Amino acid sequence: MFANFQRKEPSAIMHAGHRQRQQNHEGNEMKETEELLASELSKLSVQERAKALDDLHCVGEELQETPEMIQHSLSEFDYLVQTCANRIYSVAVNQNRAYVQDSEFRLKFLRANMYDTRKSVHQMMSFLQQKALYFGEDKVAHDIAASDLNEDEIELMRSGFCQIQEGRDRNGRVVVFNSFNRMPTRFRGMRDENFAAMNIRVVYHIVFNMLSSIPEVQTKGIVKIYYDESNGGDSPSLPGFNFFSQARQFGDTLPIFISSLHICLHSSPGSLALHNRMLQFLLKALPQSTRTRARLHYGSDLERQYKLRGYGIPLDTFPVDTSGNIRAVGQNTWCKGYLGNGTLTLGQQGGHESAAMAPISGGISEADILFGRGRLVQYHHGNIRFRELLGEHIEEYENLPRNQRRKASVVYTRELVASGARFLKENGNDGWIVCDFEEAVGKVLQFYRTSRRNRK
Repeated sequence: MFANFQRKEPSAIMHAGHRQRQQNHEGNEMKETEELLASELSKLSVQERAKALDDLHCVGEELQETPEMIQHSLSEFDYLVQTCANRIYSVAVNQNRAYVQDSEFRLKFLRANMYDTRKSVHQMMSFLQQKALYFGEDKVAHDIAASDLNEDEIELMRSGFCQIQEGRDRNGRVVVFNSFNRMPTRFRGMRDENFAAMNIRVVYHIVFNMLSSIPEVQTKGIVKIYYDESNGGDSPSLPGFNFFSQARQFGDTLPIFISSLHICLHSSPGSLALHNRMLQFLLKALPQSTRTRARLHYGSDLERQYKLRGYGIPLDTFPVDTSGNIRAVGQNTWCKGYLGNGTLTLGQQGGHESAAMAPISGGISEADILFGRGRLVQYHHGNIRFRELLGEHIEEYENLPRNQRRKASVVYTRELVASGARFLKENGNDGWIVCDFEEAVGKVLQFYRTSRRNRK
């Protein structure tokens, strides 16, 4: 019975013992935070706990809704708005009534709060107050464009400190990666309130402009990952408590449901102890629904990423490889279509998207979608992916009223751009240029028209 028994070498035994001592030390340093998370989970009912664990382990169900449920909730939403409208809401109505009364705008808040109408109305009112605080009252009922960002904010967005990971998790949810280590060092000496304001304006673009319009984000929520990239000798790069307090107050108003939160910490000396103090403050400030869907992971990059893989997170597109190296190729892909090369190439101008018609640099990538004919264009990887992604929505698209189809095409186009795709067309001797947004939407509409003809 011992024929296959392998005698462990002394070095292997010593290594295993060292790793066990290290894990015990990690557990002791993070004991209070781990106990906080366990305590929150124990407060839930059996059904609530099962739902939270399903969401964490990538098997949760998306939000179920019916046309009757939507209509009833919107009517109740409108009634509550009339009874608890605040000054900023009145400013917004006088400025642009259609903006705050738009059903799609209000549905974002209803879905983020699982159709709890009272919570949804309260969140929308708070959202408008925060928007007025950071962008000015004159912008409260208008789209915020990428051109509203200053040079420092564009640099911060490009740093990749908060980015949409290419590739969904196993349940089709969008993954959002956060790393404070990527924030440009020259900003870290700023006062907390100034740094927080700059961070908030950038996060608004990423979360509200890019994420909240994606249909799956509204019905499935997002997976959020905080990833400590400090190496073995570095102390973690964390802003102060005032920064987090300000950012949390703003974050609570965004119509996004966090369906799972993974906090990945490096086991460097002193790092866990510092994170323990900060995390207790932050986690207590988060909604209970987020605290009960949070997990802590410690260790090397390899160890933490293998733990993430067990929760359905794709590693092939993760912004850091298992050796701790930044995947520079993908770092800015997710926002290229939104910002371009430091200037506005795809944003919102008065509610309409526009793009700079400039020759591209760096060549065509696999994610790009090409206009044109011929096998080379049709079988380009980006075009194949384009057809596959839109093909998943054919039934949903065909069931929409005709007057809603263009709006759906705009949403799909934004989602493609947010994933790193550029819509390119040939421009004679100048090579390929980026199409404007209206042309991109036109290509999406053309896909569905062609699909309809082919099915007849």
